[in-house]
Amino acid sequence: MRELARSMASFSWAISLFGVEQVTNLMSPRRVAEAFGAVTRSAEGTLGPGMRSAFQMGDRLQRAALDLSFGLLGAGSDHGLQGHAGHLGLELAQAGTDAVYWMAGTAWARQEGPPGWGPVEPRDES
Repeated sequence: MRELARSMASFSWAISLFGVEQVTNLMSPRRVAEAFGAVTRSAEGTLGPGMRSAFQMGDRLQRAALDLSFGLLGAGSDHGLQGHAGHLGLELAQAGTDAVYWMAGTAWARQEGPPGWGPVEPRDES
C-alpha cells in the first residue's frame, strides 16, 4: 500500500511539473504537441486491450470534433466545412462499428472464455 501511495504522489508531482513546462513552451506548439503525444502514447501503452480500444475510439471522435471546430472557425485545413462534416460522419460511423465489435468481443469472451488454441490432438507420425 505504501508503494501505491508513493507512486501516486510521484505521478501527481510529475504531471504538475509537466503542465508547468508545457505552459512555458507555448511559443513552440510543435514541441508541446510532441510532449503531449509522448505522454498519451505512454498512458495508452499501459491499457488493456478493451480499454485501449475504447481509448482509440474516443480519441478518434475527439480529433474529428476538433477538426470540425477548427474548420468552422476557418483555422482548419483547406477541405471546407463539407469536408470536415463528412470526415466527422465517417469517424462517427467507424466509432459505432468499433463499439459494436468491442461489445460483441467482450460478450463473447465472457461466454466462451479467453481465446486460445484449445486442446490439440497429437500428430500421428506413422
